[in-house]
Amino acid sequence: MQDRPLLLQLLKNYDNTTKFPFLIPSANDKPFTKQELYLRQLKHASHMGRMGADVTNIYKPHKDVSSPNSIDKITINKLMAAGVHLGHSTTLWRPSTQPFIYGEYRGVHIIDLNKTLSYLKRACHVIEGIAQRGGLILYLGTGEGHKRGLEEAAKRTHGYYVSTRWIPGTLTNSTEISRNLEKHEINGDDMPTLRELTAEETNIISKPDLLVVLNPTENRNALYEAMKSRVPTIAIIDTDSEPSLVTYPIPGNDNSLRSVNLLLGILAKAGEKGLKSRLKKEASVGS
Repeated sequence: MQDRPLLLQLLKNYDNTTKFPFLIPSANDKPFTKQELYLRQLKHASHMGRMGADVTNIYKPHKDVSSPNSIDKITINKLMAAGVHLGHSTTLWRPSTQPFIYGEYRGVHIIDLNKTLSYLKRACHVIEGIAQRGGLILYLGTGEGHKRGLEEAAKRTHGYYVSTRWIPGTLTNSTEISRNLEKHEINGDDMPTLRELTAEETNIISKPDLLVVLNPTENRNALYEAMKSRVPTIAIIDTDSEPSLVTYPIPGNDNSLRSVNLLLGILAKAGEKGLKSRLKKEASVGS
């Protein structure tokens, strides 16, 4: 009953309230009443509610699309928070992904994030260089929820994206596929010149300089066409994917939207860096 004086002081603060106007404190040798226990709970909540610590370095997955981090700010912890390390069931394992696997846990392969970070840095260097040289980047992702991330990535790098279905022959039979597409000329700033194209210029076929694939297992035809057309590719390779079909594979979870958006945002940020470098150079030359 050492808390009895504290409770009496507490009751003085509450006895004039309209909520407990007729509250009578219990005797020292009696247990607390329900009303007294309730007041103690209120006091404890008001006191403890002011205590605690401010949590910093919080992972916010929605920012992976709107404001992604650059590759130099990415750590193993951020990759793990997004679930990039989670592979597929061991029953779906493709042996060619063995170099990317760290181990196994409860029937699921765990991807080595050290390898992921290393391959991701290489892919960022590639996409930055292509954007810096004015190359055309095409993003492909046909999974549920991929569209928003693809739109943002295409905007950042002045590229294009496919989010519905890969049309067979887009690269290998581009003459027929692009026959009805509208074409225009752009300048060094990627702005239309509004110049009318000649018939010969209209028939020129422009293929992408880089193809970025988010779910390569479902888009094998696109990878085959890229190989035949000699278009380099970057793709997220899960433990059930085939890395030999990709020029620059990135070991990672291609089923989790958090994982895909994180990796795509990092690549787009690298491409944006290369694009800004090129536009800055064009502006200095023009002036």
